[in-house]
Amino acid sequence: MLNLEINQPAKTRLPVAWFKRVAQAFAQAEKISGQKYFSLALVGSQTIKKLNRCYRGQNQVTDVLSFSEDRKSAKIFFDNNFLGEVIICVPQAKRQAQAFGWDLQTELARLLTHGLAHLAGYEHEAVSDACAQAMSRQEARVLAKVFKNKK
Repeated sequence: MLNLEINQPAKTRLPVAWFKRVAQAFAQAEKISGQKYFSLALVGSQTIKKLNRCYRGQNQVTDVLSFSEDRKSAKIFFDNNFLGEVIICVPQAKRQAQAFGWDLQTELARLLTHGLAHLAGYEHEAVSDACAQAMSRQEARVLAKVFKNKK
């Protein structure tokens, strides 16, 4: 079971049930057992740009950022069930959805899945092609599961 807490400071209110559905599909595909959870923040362009600059040294808007729980430096209040935080830029997600020709829910599912894959340890930057492809395959499996049951 993969539970989430959603912080929606972005002006657009989005359906919590959809995010839960994507998270559960990810948990099933990744075979996550027990009660795990993560935090999801839906933010605007200024916020994500600031975070991207601060943590990745890139002074630009990005679509999604993931911050894994740093298990090595967490000495106090360490929670073994907390995976980390996924931050999605809603305005960027809207732009990408329009550019790709699909709806916002589809793009949000793609971005959340990508962020969760990072929290699960998958990488696609500065890794071998095999590692990047493993991440891509896992994301495809999750999204196939999400959209197979979409009503």
